[in-house]
Amino acid sequence: MTQKRKIGLLIIVFVALICIYMWVRAWNQSEQAQANTMIRITDTEGDKIKKIALNIENGELNFEKENGVWYDALDHDIPLNQSIMNEIADTVGSISANRNLWRDFLNFPYFTGFSAH
Repeated sequence: MTQKRKIGLLIIVFVALICIYMWVRAWNQSEQAQANTMIRITDTEGDKIKKIALNIENGELNFEKENGVWYDALDHDIPLNQSIMNEIADTVGSISANRNLWRDFLNFPYFTGFSAH
């Protein structure tokens, strides 16, 4: 290889590395921005939840916690896996969601002519 060709190749590699660096940096910033738009829907410790009701296609499921033990609300004799019920309560107690700030801005009452779907 000639000297000019080596220098040209080094410049191309250097520019590619700069592009990769800029892309990774932009991606990290977008991840941080997304984390900043997280809003908490529920903020309750799972052990403080005493009742859970689920409305599903096949009907409704109701569970209640008495003296630290989860039961089916209609039939206390049905054995429930306590670790699963505690995990469900922990999950329900800390629900969060992403906010789309641009959509929220366009759906502000003053911008009724716009639609953000």
